[in-house]
Amino acid sequence: GVRFTLQMIWRTKSGTPVLDETRTVNLYAVDDATVCDVTTEQRASYGALQYDATKFGAICVRTDPRLTPVVGAEIIADGGRRGKAAVAIQQPNRYVAYESRSSGGFGVLLAVPGQRPHEWFIRDYGFATYNPMFEQPRTVAQGDTLRVDLRVVAYDEPLTEERAARWISISGIS
Repeated sequence: GVRFTLQMIWRTKSGTPVLDETRTVNLYAVDDATVCDVTTEQRASYGALQYDATKFGAICVRTDPRLTPVVGAEIIADGGRRGKAAVAIQQPNRYVAYESRSSGGFGVLLAVPGQRPHEWFIRDYGFATYNPMFEQPRTVAQGDTLRVDLRVVAYDEPLTEERAARWISISGIS
């Protein structure tokens, strides 16, 4: 695999530092897919951070238009739910996926390894957001870090519950 790391300081419009972020992207292949693990670590270096409850996320994904229900693809959520965004939005999901049935089927699965099922802000036009503050606000004390992980799996062939469970449970690269 390969790893990319970006370190940055978030600032206000006037230039005052707000938080330090380290974003890491790990890309690697497994037998039947390509996995991209994305991590953001947001450190409250300059004072406590307050994250409000909102649908806007810590990590957002915009899929290829060919993977959207707008052009006939499906959104898939755990438990065999398939269709448009309504099958997944505002209910707990272990994972969500966008899948096209053309060319034998291909798609992208989104999951948070090791986490309980949670709500996603998901739309039919290929926009999905994972946000641990979707349900309740969070405060990060000065010196502490908020960590958010997202696994994105690009795959060929139709998605099954077994494949999704295996991809969610792999340990990744460290």
